[in-house]
Amino acid sequence: MTEVKKPTLEALFEALSKKLDIPVADLKAEFEEVRKEVAADPTYQNATPEQIEVMTRNKFGMRKQREMGSTAIPWEGVILGVGDLIDTVAAQKKATSASFIADPMKTIKGCMFANKIVLSDEKGTPLYPKTDANDKFKRSGKPLPEHSWLRTIYGVARPIDPKTKQVGPPKPFTMSINNEPAIDAKKIPMNKTVKFKGINKTNEEDNKIGFYRINHSSFTKFDEATIADMPSIETFYQSIPSHYKPLVELDEYQTEHEDDRGRWIITEGNVVNMNLEPNAKTSNMMMTIWDEPMMFAGEDKRPITCWIPTDRNVEIDFGVDSRVYVLGRTARGKARDPITGLTLEGVPGDVMINIYGVFAPLMFKVAPPVKPVTEAAMTPKNW
Repeated sequence: MTEVKKPTLEALFEALSKKLDIPVADLKAEFEEVRKEVAADPTYQNATPEQIEVMTRNKFGMRKQREMGSTAIPWEGVILGVGDLIDTVAAQKKATSASFIADPMKTIKGCMFANKIVLSDEKGTPLYPKTDANDKFKRSGKPLPEHSWLRTIYGVARPIDPKTKQVGPPKPFTMSINNEPAIDAKKIPMNKTVKFKGINKTNEEDNKIGFYRINHSSFTKFDEATIADMPSIETFYQSIPSHYKPLVELDEYQTEHEDDRGRWIITEGNVVNMNLEPNAKTSNMMMTIWDEPMMFAGEDKRPITCWIPTDRNVEIDFGVDSRVYVLGRTARGKARDPITGLTLEGVPGDVMINIYGVFAPLMFKVAPPVKPVTEAAMTPKNW
């Protein structure tokens, strides 16, 4: 039998780099991470360095083989906004539990409760009810998971053909990220050019409105990259007219789309005030923005309050008087009596924006104030 000679590691890295469009340096770094995993595995505690090398190469090779077989393709672009973390089964579990308390027998058989189809077992454990979607995924009658995390990100990107390396046209995109990767939004860079892998789920309706729909895969990782011919961030914000709404129109927009859970907008305005001390309850920072047309739209058109999350990479590198682009989700606050502070029932409150992303173009950016050096910071420390 003829012995097949294995290629050198360098040759392997070069071949994988071409097939997967991943820099050799990144492949080498990943290989070393796999080596550490193998060396730390109790199964191989008595293995020789040569055996560790063989196991590392095998494990690394299988991972790359699965990656090559994935339907995820390479993309490059910019992430403009990162949405909120949502537990997609929380409402279903809450409704099922409430239904079981109200009428256990009906819930065990399956019934409607709070506008939801609910189902439980004899102990009240929430189950997936029988629906076409649950039948399709073969989960009808099975227990709902403790959590099912989902986060949506927004940006502009272009696909890269894995075989020809031809680059497609840049378009706005939305991308769904599920479960564990959705939890830590700090791993998602914003307003920087990135390369990543994702499954192209764009359909005919998406094509009609000029959008890409991308799904997360087990190989999705956002790597910052220099991409010479990418348009400016400002251009990206301007390239999504379907979701652009002037500040003066947000009140009307919120009224029309109040029941649309997937609503999101892009708008722009001048920064009036900022409070970058995170709120003790929500951990959000706050700023208000305003635009000239609001001056002519009635006396009640006050600056729009924007809530800035601190659990993701929303960078505030600008100060008051800057003009900014904002990507986020509108909401309506509670109307309150200006004297008593009590909630006014039946009176619509002001529209606000929960920010997913913000960007200040250099031309319209005012530097943020320099924080004063505190006395505590100047006190010598005993190391």
